[in-house]
Amino acid sequence: MSDPIIQQINSLLQEQQVRYSNEIKELKEIIKKKDEILNNNTTSTSVAKLTKVEFQPDIVDPITLNIGGSEYQTTKETLLKVKGSYFDKLLKGEIKATNINDKSNSFFIDRDGTNFKYILNYLRTEDPLEIPQSILNEIDKDLAFYKIYIEHLPSPSVIVDQYQIANFSKWIGKKSNLTLLYRGTRNGFKASTFHSLCDGKGPTITLIKSDDLSIFGGYNSQSWNSENKFYGDDQCFIFTMLNHVGVPPTKYYSKDQSYVKGDPDSGPIFGAAHDINIIDRANIARDDLCYQSFPYSYFCL
Repeated sequence: MSDPIIQQINSLLQEQQVRYSNEIKELKEIIKKKDEILNNNTTSTSVAKLTKVEFQPDIVDPITLNIGGSEYQTTKETLLKVKGSYFDKLLKGEIKATNINDKSNSFFIDRDGTNFKYILNYLRTEDPLEIPQSILNEIDKDLAFYKIYIEHLPSPSVIVDQYQIANFSKWIGKKSNLTLLYRGTRNGFKASTFHSLCDGKGPTITLIKSDDLSIFGGYNSQSWNSENKFYGDDQCFIFTMLNHVGVPPTKYYSKDQSYVKGDPDSGPIFGAAHDINIIDRANIARDDLCYQSFPYSYFCL
């Protein structure tokens, strides 16, 4: 191949190399600019989010909530207790709500507020909710709307639900996980079966549902036994949960030291006057042999 041809080929190759080099440089510049734009957008978004959360108007206590015409007052501390809740986001400016009279600490929420007092009391105290059975569904809907999720231990009883179980935690003075030891409709109503399953098992709650649908019972702070004598301490009590005379859930204390009796021929007995007496085979016994007559040996403070 002649020298002129070789020189021509080399010249073309050099031109192509320069052209490709310039194109690669241009592409790198384009990529660099795109990266800068993306970084700037990310920074702006982050700043915007921080600004949205951190630079809200100064909201001072008390906070007024007008929920569907029902007015409540509380504090920022109470409303911010549940992270991620409706109120947590409201006070951080992540949810829009109408300010009443242009006040930054007064909000109108277009929702039925009839039962909101139960939710607000929970936020204030964090104690288990005590809610009438008739409005449980409405409360559950409200809790879902406000994104307040409360863990409830399923009730081990078929007589009371988890909301009524919450009363026992308050009466006993501590939260406890309850384990079912004995159920008459499952294990039978023999006194010997009751004692074989409950004696020596520590503190217990006895729940009773009568033919007239009344719900009552007692708390034995010690283990049941079969020694056929009265025993116990001032932590023992009896209670009514549901009755036909309109008495709300109430706790009764013993007047003397005859708290409970471990009778091998009977089920649980509370009180010297047998305020509660569940005898052997209570499901088929005469009504006058299986009864409750409290408050007699017990009284209400």
